[in-house]
Amino acid sequence: MRPQLLLPLTILLICCHHPDAALIKEIDQLSTLAAREAFLTKIFDDDQSVRSGNAELLKLNHGADSPEYKSYLQTQWDMDALNLKKVQQYLEKHGHPSSAESMNYKAMTAVWAVVHHSQTVKDRESVFEHLYAAYLKGDMKLDWLLKRMYHQKFRKKYENSEDNKYDSAIDQMIFELGLEEKAMRVKQELDL
Repeated sequence: MRPQLLLPLTILLICCHHPDAALIKEIDQLSTLAAREAFLTKIFDDDQSVRSGNAELLKLNHGADSPEYKSYLQTQWDMDALNLKKVQQYLEKHGHPSSAESMNYKAMTAVWAVVHHSQTVKDRESVFEHLYAAYLKGDMKLDWLLKRMYHQKFRKKYENSEDNKYDSAIDQMIFELGLEEKAMRVKQELDL
């Protein structure tokens, strides 16, 4: 085989065998607002479907160490990991939904729900730039994410002084969480 054909063929083979190839293809084909809305609505529904009011009842009846309760939690964690992958890929291709797009409540809330249920600071950091851009555009609030990351990272609640305005508190949490480089990159991309 000729050397100049080897590299493109290798790249093609790797892409076709990428574990997320089907997901990437699905997201690439979301060419209409209705298709994107349906995709995000399904993510929201999937996220909520594994969160019934039975958690406390399972724990009470079977115990926190029971196979039933552990299976319930594992189901949530598996769905959370899958949905996070979907949201990451979606945000890379389409960005955060804009309030100007007039999507339904579930679609507009899907990214928030998935990131809210993410298990680690690293998971949340992986989508921070997209969410920060949405915040700067006025499409979402960001304090919930940063407060959750702060609590997870430092094992304490973020204490905001009463005279510290919302945007100043956001900037302070970004600094304390070490996200200022990512924030600056977003501001540069948005030309702010």
